[in-house]
Amino acid sequence: MKKYFSFNINPRKLLPLVLGILVIYSIINYLLLYNRLDQSEITVFGFVILMMILSLPLFYYTKKILIKGISIDNTPLNFKGKLLNYIINKIHLPFFSAVTFGIGFPYFQKEIISFYVNNTSINNQNLTFNASSIRLLKKGIKLLYIPTIIILIIRCNNNRIDLFIITLPFIYLLSIFSLIVYSRRWSINFGYKEYNIKLNSLFIDDLLYNLSFTIVSILSCGILLPFMSIWIIKHYVSHLVAYKNDVEAVSFFEEYNIFKDGGYLLGQMLLTLITLGIYSPWAINNSCKRLASKTGYIKQ
Repeated sequence: MKKYFSFNINPRKLLPLVLGILVIYSIINYLLLYNRLDQSEITVFGFVILMMILSLPLFYYTKKILIKGISIDNTPLNFKGKLLNYIINKIHLPFFSAVTFGIGFPYFQKEIISFYVNNTSINNQNLTFNASSIRLLKKGIKLLYIPTIIILIIRCNNNRIDLFIITLPFIYLLSIFSLIVYSRRWSINFGYKEYNIKLNSLFIDDLLYNLSFTIVSILSCGILLPFMSIWIIKHYVSHLVAYKNDVEAVSFFEEYNIFKDGGYLLGQMLLTLITLGIYSPWAINNSCKRLASKTGYIKQ
C-alpha cells in the first residue's frame, strides 16, 4: 500500500525571517557597494563574519519551521535542536575546518547534519545520522587532495602552455564537483528505529546526473533550472531505500511530471523574483506541498 508524505507551513510565520535575511544582506551589500564604511578598517572578512552572525538565528528558525512542516502518515516531524548549540556549531566548526586545511571538513559536515537529524523525531522516536566522517575524509583525499598535489607537481615542472596544461583547471574543478556530489550522497544515511535509509544508486550515475543538471541550468541561464531540479530529485527519490537487517524493507517512489511540476516551480520562482523575495515563503510552501504529495513509500 502506497503512503504519501505531506507538507504544510504558515507562510506568514516564515515571512519575517525571510525579510530579516533580505534586510541584513541588503544593508551589508549597500555599505560595501557605496563605500559607506572604511573598508581599510573593516575588511571583507569582517563583513562575512558580521553577516553570518546576524543571520544565524534567522536561518535556524527558518529550517526549524520547514522541518516541522513535513508530515509522514499525517504525523508531523518534531524538532528540538537548541539555537545556542546551532550557533556554536556554525561558528567553531568552519574555523576548525579552516585551520586544519580542510581535513576537519568531514567532521564539520557530520556535526552540522547530525544537529538537524538527531534532533528530529517522529512519534517521539529520534532519527539518527549514521554516516562516517572518516569515510568522507578518505573520499576527499582521493577526489581532491591527491589531484591537487598531482596538479601542483605538474605545474611546477612544466612551464610550457599546451593543451594538457590548459585542461588542468577543468580537471581540478571536476575533482571538486565530484567531491560535492559524493558529499551529498554520503549525507543521505539516516536511521529510524530498526531501519537504515540511504541511496542504492551508483556514484557515477549521481555524478552524471549532477553534471547534466549543472551544465543545462547554466547554459539556459537558469530558465530550465526548475525542470532540471525535478529531474534530479526524481533520480534521488527513486534510489532511496530503507534497509532492515541489510535487507530492503521500504522503497520510496515519486510521481512527478518534469514538465508540469517544473513549470509550476518556474511560476513560483518568477513570482518570488517579481516581488523581490517577499513571495518566497508562499513559493516554498506551495512547491514543497506539491512535491510532497507526489512522494511516498511502500513497505515490502
